[in-house]
Amino acid sequence: ADQRGLFVYTAATDRSLRLLADALPRFNEVRLGAAGLAVLRPVAGQSNSGALWLFDLETGESRLLSEQALLVSGAMQAPLAIDSGRVAWIDSPGTTHDLTLRVFELAQGDLLELPATTLRDPQDLLVSAAAVAWREELTWRGVSFDDGALWSAPAWPGPVTARRRKARAAGRI
Repeated sequence: ADQRGLFVYTAATDRSLRLLADALPRFNEVRLGAAGLAVLRPVAGQSNSGALWLFDLETGESRLLSEQALLVSGAMQAPLAIDSGRVAWIDSPGTTHDLTLRVFELAQGDLLELPATTLRDPQDLLVSAAAVAWREELTWRGVSFDDGALWSAPAWPGPVTARRRKARAAGRI
């Protein structure tokens, strides 16, 4: 029991760091990024939300980012992403129909202000230096960090039209 926990090994320092020893998360509630480890942990008495912790991999320090992060029991992938110095997640302050997109900037230690966004069923959350994006059914939606613009794009290529079928058959595509 003394050796139980969530460990991170850093090759540069050749050391292991034990971050959690109790209430271990499931594999799908942990995201590893270059600057840290984001972990969603269930909280007793909360069915749709949990605590989101960020662990600094160099110092081992931890920081609570949210106590209302969306956490759906049995979900294949938690709505959580970490990359390019940012952590993105979905807060669930009330019910699962009352969702808020959040992005935390690691270098500045601040929440980014994002435009108000209606979230229906966000899945496959991604974050990069340029944008945060998520899939809702057959559409990708996102917010650009440069100008705060909201955008959307089809998740699959559109239907093959008769014109494209003819061009493909003629060898032009």
